Amino acid sequence: MHLYATKDPSAITVADIAAQAAMSAAAVYYHYATKEDVLLEGLLEFAQVFSNEVAVFLCAGDTYSLANLPVHLLDVLDQHRDAAIIWFTHDDELSTAAEARRRITNEVVIAELVKAVKANHPEYPLPHACVVAVGLFSVVEISARAWLTRELRLVEGREYAFRGEVAALAARILASPVPVK
Repeated sequence: MHLYATKDPSAITVADIAAQAAMSAAAVYYHYATKEDVLLEGLLEFAQVFSNEVAVFLCAGDTYSLANLPVHLLDVLDQHRDAAIIWFTHDDELSTAAEARRRITNEVVIAELVKAVKANHPEYPLPHACVVAVGLFSVVEISARAWLTRELRLVEGREYAFRGEVAALAARILASPVPVK
């Protein structure tokens, strides 16, 4: 995953992957048909970590504020930095299978967020809860991208303030009033 996170995927060879994993190219081919399969396997593992972490956080219920989910995930992404960089920042370089996995995982996470929003705000009609959940998920995606790439103007040297602003934005989204018709 480190190779894919730090290099142009088209420039990576099976020999590079083998060297990074301290194994022979033949051993890599024994387990994976192509170098893209190596990437897909790593992304499948990350998808599981990401969706499980969201589920565990949401199951904690009142222990955490739902607005803190994006900030909590920043810590998780740091623990799985290489895979997270690929997941959140490599839009054009992913295979169709990898992009499909990302889309499926995101749909599962958004569905869990809709349930959590409805549980925290039962007065919200379902369409409003869906929009709020998608807004919260967008905060996760955009803050993750900035956090992982350490976009200087957004994060570098201001990590604590960035995290606070992310939580504040999530709280504003979660408190958005239902429009009166």
